[in-house]
Amino acid sequence: MSASSSPPPVRFRGLKSPRMISAQIGGLSRHSYTSSLSRRRRILHPSLASSSSSSSHPAGGGGDDDDVRVNAGASSSSSSSDSFALTLPSPAVLLNAMAERYTTTSRILLEFVDNALDDAEALFAPDDDIEPANSGTYEGGYARDVRINVQFLGGGDVRISDNCRGMRRSDLTKVVLSVGQSAKKGAPSFLNGQFGFGMQSFRAACETLRVISRHADDEAPTPFAIDVCRSRTDGFRVEAFEETGARNLDETGTTVELRDWDEQAMDTSALDMAQEVELHFERLLARRLLTVTVEDHSTDPPTVHRCQPTTPDEEDVLARVQVGFDWPPDADAAKRQHVDADLYVLRHPREGHRLPRFFVQGRRISEVGSTKSFTDLTRKRWSVWNHPCVGGYISITGDREGALQPVITRDEFKRTRGRKACFTELLSRTEERLEEALEQINERNSDASMSKLEGVLSACLQGVTRSELRTAASKSDAASATAVAAMTQIADGGSRHVPMPQEDGGEISGSVVEKFVPSMMPITPLAASATAEVASADADANDSELNDVDQNGATDASGTAKSPPRRGSLSAPSFDVRLVRSIPGHSVGSDGPRSSTSGSIIYVSTTHPDFKERLRTSRGGREKFDERLIGYLAAVVSAGYRERLMSEIVAQGAENNNAAFSDLVGTFCTLEERLRRALPVLLKELEAQQQADAASGGSSNNAALDALRRRKYRDRL
Repeated sequence: MSASSSPPPVRFRGLKSPRMISAQIGGLSRHSYTSSLSRRRRILHPSLASSSSSSSHPAGGGGDDDDVRVNAGASSSSSSSDSFALTLPSPAVLLNAMAERYTTTSRILLEFVDNALDDAEALFAPDDDIEPANSGTYEGGYARDVRINVQFLGGGDVRISDNCRGMRRSDLTKVVLSVGQSAKKGAPSFLNGQFGFGMQSFRAACETLRVISRHADDEAPTPFAIDVCRSRTDGFRVEAFEETGARNLDETGTTVELRDWDEQAMDTSALDMAQEVELHFERLLARRLLTVTVEDHSTDPPTVHRCQPTTPDEEDVLARVQVGFDWPPDADAAKRQHVDADLYVLRHPREGHRLPRFFVQGRRISEVGSTKSFTDLTRKRWSVWNHPCVGGYISITGDREGALQPVITRDEFKRTRGRKACFTELLSRTEERLEEALEQINERNSDASMSKLEGVLSACLQGVTRSELRTAASKSDAASATAVAAMTQIADGGSRHVPMPQEDGGEISGSVVEKFVPSMMPITPLAASATAEVASADADANDSELNDVDQNGATDASGTAKSPPRRGSLSAPSFDVRLVRSIPGHSVGSDGPRSSTSGSIIYVSTTHPDFKERLRTSRGGREKFDERLIGYLAAVVSAGYRERLMSEIVAQGAENNNAAFSDLVGTFCTLEERLRRALPVLLKELEAQQQADAASGGSSNNAALDALRRRKYRDRL
């Protein structure tokens, strides 16, 4: 800097209202030191109680609105009142501690981008059919091109520049060195600053802040600059800035440079910052003639990211919920705000999808599902507000001192008198409508997951039947021969066109069951393919052994024949497991059986209390299959399979089988073990399907997934 005339150094200006600032950041007590010290004196010296309570302020006035000499460190006292004034001996230490409320580097940089947008607000003009700008509209454009640029320079320094109105020399000193005296507090429209603290956020991450600015009213074309070091309290100077290359000297605007970063603070890349800008200022980026860019100078040539607003493709939107209301509802009430919600439900999850967010005066506060003051009022935090298909925004504009006010770090809402009532009204207008739309999404996902589970159940049961047929065929006792005959008879009867009883005692064809039972979940091609593939993989290991038994008869350990060979080839019955919302012959929600067997189809009710108790769901509403559910299904399906087999044995004239219960337990154990081994593969497949749906919007390549699934199941089983 040049210093043709050395102006006197500038100190931190007195904090206009220290108690107000301390209350905002939660870093200091809400009560004055006077009250605290008075209590101490009354305890130690009761005789002073009356005198100390007779005056509530230091001698010479000294209320909350009085300036405080923060650099002097001296207290004002009176022998008559013996009270004290609030003093801040080291404002730099206090400000550094306050800045620690900023926990991420991106949030610090957003403060300076925010200041640039505030400066540009005077250039904004709403569309002709929109009310004046102070009503809080986003629709419109700027009077001229507005450019805001964030540069990640070599060596870790960051520069944020704009071509807005800039600051006068006097304003530059006030903005950088004054805290708690923001000129934007109480201003209309979309000006966001209130506390004058955003400029001090640099203290949480770097050592030095330089601000360079030029205003159109300045007579000299040379901008002014000031350097602020976080470890100093005074000695700051505002000087003419003559360094070339930093900015076009014919332009108005401001440049902020943050230097000497803490090592642990450099955790944000240029791409991360561009995404944060899009998230934080999404409601403002749609304005015409506004350009916000982020440059990465660590590459050659530098990489430039232009920040853009994101909107969903209307073809991907299943339902949209749009509401708007004023709060308080009384038109004559003071401090009114307008709440505008535009929420939507996607047909399928999208990669990079953004959950719904709160915006105040055009700036993001936080995701709706992560805002504790809001989610404390609902039980649908995860099933609705954090559902991967829900998006949109809830925007609050109007009076800054209304019910919904952001805290100083702008990531939550203050605890105000009307906050709870306003959020309750918002929930009543939006949550139920979103939930209704999500039921369609969850039902579709449930059908897809259940279909895959059907395929696994059928495939594992097919492996059990082949194993049991092989075991029975290797024995020579009458019971085993009867079991082989019964299983062969079931196999010859087929599994797709078997007679099925009706309530009136008649019969209908199994191929038209779904016409009479609309609540049934059909076996999708994917699930049917899974059944065939897993059964095929299991058959590869068993066909040769079955054929050997078929041709040569059973043998003992020494190779001696135990029974004459059977004619023809053995064929294991092919059972299908159907997961349905109601058992045929029973209405949905009735106290029907857990399962029912018809021919070679085993129906399992997914609405039975025992099933529902064991079926867990994720926070996003998707089913989660675990070993507890697998054990239940193994028991129910084993009982259905054994029931069908015993009915065929009895139909062939066999007497009561005393080993029936033992056989049932054996089937259950075998089936449970197969399902347990197949469960990890199923879960990985479901996860892969979800990721593919998110990447492609639900139109994933089923052929590729089928190939992946077949390979996994074959390797596993």
